[in-house]
Amino acid sequence: MKKKAWLLGLSSVFIVLFVVLFLAMIRQGRSTPVVGGYPQPGGSLTAQQAAQVFQEWASSWAEDTEIVAVSATLLKPDVQGAGWTFQVYSPSRQRLAIVVVEQSQVWVLKEKSAIYVQKGIPRTAWVLDSDAFMSRWWVQGGKGVWDYAEAQSMHVRLRCEKDGTVSWTINVISAKGALMNSWSIKADTGEIILVDIPGG
Repeated sequence: MKKKAWLLGLSSVFIVLFVVLFLAMIRQGRSTPVVGGYPQPGGSLTAQQAAQVFQEWASSWAEDTEIVAVSATLLKPDVQGAGWTFQVYSPSRQRLAIVVVEQSQVWVLKEKSAIYVQKGIPRTAWVLDSDAFMSRWWVQGGKGVWDYAEAQSMHVRLRCEKDGTVSWTINVISAKGALMNSWSIKADTGEIILVDIPGG
């Protein structure tokens, strides 16, 4: 059962990554500098702004909808991504859904039965929005990593860890698929959890 759940979870990750990458590729060309100078992997909306749009849809899906994770992907040479992806869960319906929010539009990419209970993100633990996270990463070494010619994509994710910590994480991947940088902070206090620059 654990192996099956793991495989299903892994397949969901690949599906989300594929769709977000596809959306990013068809929207390439967003090379206009953005406010703050750092990339915006989720597009012009911050994650919390996208969450407000998402909540309007969520109320019709399930009254007890919980956000399990929020993520976005950006490919060079773009400086803005194609939206935020929400992984959500309804305890009463025992359902999972993967939803993309871009501007005022909401798309349901996948919905399925939940095999096990999901841990939602407590709203009180989500203090730092994506713009605060990105700007901090950018000035604390992120710009240097992203400026490397080898850097090809960035993947940003908000989630609740096994110990209950809600964290923001960014991973920068090279064109060859190698991890170039991983940086995590707590979403409530901003405390740095991880700084990893392989080979650095």
